[in-house]
Amino acid sequence: MRDRDRLWITMAIWVIFGAIIVLFFGIALGPASKPLGQDTFFAIVAALAAAATLSTAAVWGRLGNPGEGNREAQDSGKLKRADPARIARLIESLNEDEMVELETLLLTRRDQDVS
Repeated sequence: MRDRDRLWITMAIWVIFGAIIVLFFGIALGPASKPLGQDTFFAIVAALAAAATLSTAAVWGRLGNPGEGNREAQDSGKLKRADPARIARLIESLNEDEMVELETLLLTRRDQDVS
């Protein structure tokens, strides 16, 4: 899902939350209503706010499968792995001592794989 779509869905969630709160406030404090305690009113508003917050988090991929929300980061990671020049740049950045250590490590691993 693109960020623009997520933004619209997030706005819809919070507009609906606001409308429910306004309607609830009007019904709970209207002239034909029974008196509602402040604690009960606050608990209902807090529960609705928590639901709206969790819905927003789900839209932005912070809940559930963490891989779904970070698809762009995963795609960029795949692009980095697919770049063959990345290894060449890494090797060019090594100094002589690091090159010797790398060669030793690779030869050791190769010898372990052979035996």
